[in-house]
Amino acid sequence: MLSRKIIEQNGYANCITVLEGQASDVQLPSGVLADVLISEWMGFYLLHESMLEAVVTARDRLLCSGGVVFPSTATLYACPVSLKEYCAQNFDFWQDICGFDFSEAASMMRQKSSISPEVMSLSEKSLLAQPQPLLSIDLQYVNADDVRTVVASLDFVVLKNDLMHGFALWFSVQFDGCHAVTLDTSPLAPPTHWQQTVILLPSALLVHRDSEVHCRMLLQQTENHRRYNITVEMLEDEDDGDDEFIGQEENDNNKPQNSSAATQLIRDTMNKVI
Repeated sequence: MLSRKIIEQNGYANCITVLEGQASDVQLPSGVLADVLISEWMGFYLLHESMLEAVVTARDRLLCSGGVVFPSTATLYACPVSLKEYCAQNFDFWQDICGFDFSEAASMMRQKSSISPEVMSLSEKSLLAQPQPLLSIDLQYVNADDVRTVVASLDFVVLKNDLMHGFALWFSVQFDGCHAVTLDTSPLAPPTHWQQTVILLPSALLVHRDSEVHCRMLLQQTENHRRYNITVEMLEDEDDGDDEFIGQEENDNNKPQNSSAATQLIRDTMNKVI
């Protein structure tokens, strides 16, 4: 077993014991409980392909009273984003290929992208507002049922005039203690293999500085508990009758047009292993 070989190579074979098995059924020596539980359970947008349920099971079975769990807390964030370069490279170039119109291919590619979120690395300039927390959990107390359904109403104030192409999701986890450490997977932090998860809208929306974007996000666990259906509902601002910018979208000719995009339901299922 690789872990045993590494332990031996580093001279710790006399003080580290390796137990093979799943967290749900591994047994510690009689009367022994753990003081610390460490697990890298996080997946894309925190919950996809994650092993949180296994961590909860291990915590309840194996952790002593007063023991600690690392990471200690986790927070999932959402933010509207502009993806002009991504859309130009993946959709717009189909408009003219050596003088031929392949716009139907662009429509098909956009449709495909709206069915399943995209995992990509974003830059800070892609962010259109201050990120908002979608979910916060404390690993010391969270239960598996707490994350089967995640729902939140989010309000964003747009920071600049731009095109809004969708929403990005990412997370951070905190390791509490005397020298606390935060692992941040946002576009503002050094890149990680988790990158950011982007939910693309069917069409881009024109937004302007200081306008507000309201949405309701729903993450629903599927029968496969390691995957989620993601639903985004764009909400209109009832107090603001001027929806000229938020209620417009781009057509295939990049000309703004009136639409009901601000109230459209966009359902995306993360049903692929990335």
